[in-house]
Amino acid sequence: MERLVVTVGDAVVQPEHLPEEIQASKEDVHTMLVLLGTALEDIEQQVIARTLKEVTNHREKAAKLLGISLRTLQYKIKTYGIRD
Repeated sequence: MERLVVTVGDAVVQPEHLPEEIQASKEDVHTMLVLLGTALEDIEQQVIARTLKEVTNHREKAAKLLGISLRTLQYKIKTYGIRD
């Protein structure tokens, strides 16, 4: 890191300055870009859908990761029309 700070020459080290092998993937499944003004329901729907995809639709695992009960997850899946 020290070498990187010295060699970059900018005031701030940006992700593109990092070596490719440690840069975050643009399709990192553990991050999500949320634009200001996005409705919370839309964000919740996206997070639930992505979590289900990540755990290959294992609802108990998804509920645990999301910190909600299985019953709540099932209700939200139905409410948002999320398909398995």
